[in-house]
Amino acid sequence: MKRLLLTCGAMALLVGAGGYAGAQTTTPWLHSTTTLGKTISETENINVTTNVGIAQTVTAVADDAAEASATANQTNQSNRDCGNCAEKLDVIENSSDSNTGLTSINQAAGNDNNQGTLVSAAIDTYVPSGPGGGGTPGDPGTQGFAHAQAEATQVNGGTGVGEDVAVNNDVEAVDLQFRTGTITNSVNGNNGLAFVNQATGNNDNQINELSVAFSERPSGVALAEADLGQFNTGNRVGEGDDGADPSAPIGIHKSAIITASMNDNVGVFGVNQSVGNNGNQANLVSVAAVGNNLPSF
Repeated sequence: MKRLLLTCGAMALLVGAGGYAGAQTTTPWLHSTTTLGKTISETENINVTTNVGIAQTVTAVADDAAEASATANQTNQSNRDCGNCAEKLDVIENSSDSNTGLTSINQAAGNDNNQGTLVSAAIDTYVPSGPGGGGTPGDPGTQGFAHAQAEATQVNGGTGVGEDVAVNNDVEAVDLQFRTGTITNSVNGNNGLAFVNQATGNNDNQINELSVAFSERPSGVALAEADLGQFNTGNRVGEGDDGADPSAPIGIHKSAIITASMNDNVGVFGVNQSVGNNGNQANLVSVAAVGNNLPSF
């Protein structure tokens, strides 16, 4: 009991000596600056691979077949063309109109140009036997096979393989004001096959190619293939100038123009036109058909 009284007395003494005891707190205004930096990195890789495999098993035995194949190889290598001051002009005008059958034109005013038209056709004719004993004698079969194949390879310079890499063409023609090829009012209204090649430049390969295989039997198998390989490697063209240097050779104005042409044709027609250098151009058509109602050219 005594200890408790002493403790209370000490507390009273402390309060009486110091008076009122308290605490004061001052809160100033707060200022804040925030800097935010953000970096976004995104990497996206898309790979699309499509593989299509077709396997067809043919069990029919053909009674006869038609096989047509057309193959062309055109090569331009190790040529040097420096025809200075020699303007070139190719003109086909009011030509090759209203023909029936096969029409082919190859025109070249340039240098070292290869041009060609290839047509290969095979027909297995068949007339079924009639009540009066007509038809194809000794040929009772009704299964036919038709195979047409058109192939072409065109090379300018090297092929990019082995020693051919260094075999190139060099064109240094300068001071030519123009090089022009025109086809006007031509190759219209033809029925059949119409092919044109026109080359006014240098080292141009041009080919028109058709392969046709028909079997007139009522049923069978038709197979058509077309393969084209074109290579342009290691060539140099140093002709003309861009006009920046007044003392440099004159640039060449090149024009390839087709006007009012290639209209109202029935059948197959192909046109290649070039006024440049080291060009590979080709039209390849392969047709195979089996049946009683086949097209005609």
